[in-house]
Amino acid sequence: VEIHFGLKNFDPTRDKRIAGNVDLPHNPRQKFKCVIWGNEKHIMEAKELGLDYRSLDDLQGINRDKKLVKKIGKSYDKILCSASVIRQVPRLLGPQLSRMGKFPVAIRPNESIAGTVDKFRRNVKFQLKFKTGAPMCLSA
Repeated sequence: VEIHFGLKNFDPTRDKRIAGNVDLPHNPRQKFKCVIWGNEKHIMEAKELGLDYRSLDDLQGINRDKKLVKKIGKSYDKILCSASVIRQVPRLLGPQLSRMGKFPVAIRPNESIAGTVDKFRRNVKFQLKFKTGAPMCLSA
């Protein structure tokens, strides 16, 4: 997939970095793995959608084991968490998910999981870094 961006009012000598997110109209990712950590309502909705899920009891069983937390972080592209459970995640799992850049995203009680997962499937993150005398490159 190739995407072209036109940058207006941009001075590469003054601005050294660009970073952002773009919501695409179509899903670019075929293999997007997502897990839901939540309360009963969100777990039932995840079962209906066929997504992976874990309850608060499952998270308490991990008991801050670094290897298990890293394995969970590497195996999923996005981690979604109920608002009531997300407060307990740092205490239960430790700082490893934050270091990996995979800290869970909160789901509000009235928000649908299907819409949230679809939004993250279509979202693409980009970064652009400039060096004088070097070609410009974009990482997605």
